[in-house]
Amino acid sequence: MDIGLIIGIALAAAAVLVIVVLSVLWISHRSKKERRLADRAGATNRQRRKSRTVEVVEERENLRCLVRRIEVLQELAAGDAEIEEALRGLADKIKYSNPLPGDKIASYDKKLVNLLGDLKILLSKTGDRTAEALALIREGAVLLAERNALI
Repeated sequence: MDIGLIIGIALAAAAVLVIVVLSVLWISHRSKKERRLADRAGATNRQRRKSRTVEVVEERENLRCLVRRIEVLQELAAGDAEIEEALRGLADKIKYSNPLPGDKIASYDKKLVNLLGDLKILLSKTGDRTAEALALIREGAVLLAERNALI
């Protein structure tokens, strides 16, 4: 064989080897970069999940506060069995509501808090308050049903 042919084959093999090595290096570098980006995205997703969990815990606590407010109202309504029973039913509905956070749900929760405040004022007054109290309790039940329908 001719020496020139051997050198040509050796150079071609060396060129192919260089191309293969560079390709492998480029792929591994790209993979590292993609892994870094994926790790960052994963951290962001974990942060979102953690934030969502915190919001759900806060919403669960808000629902517990509503139930405690109703327990106070039951004490104020002591002696009026009809109001106490209606309040107990509303408390059960709130207790077993889904504690998902959200702006729309928060507005319904705020309306419920305001309604319970109005009911507390009404129950603090003397006189026959059963019809008005039951109307407010029914309104609270409707608000709660609308809130739960959003979920």
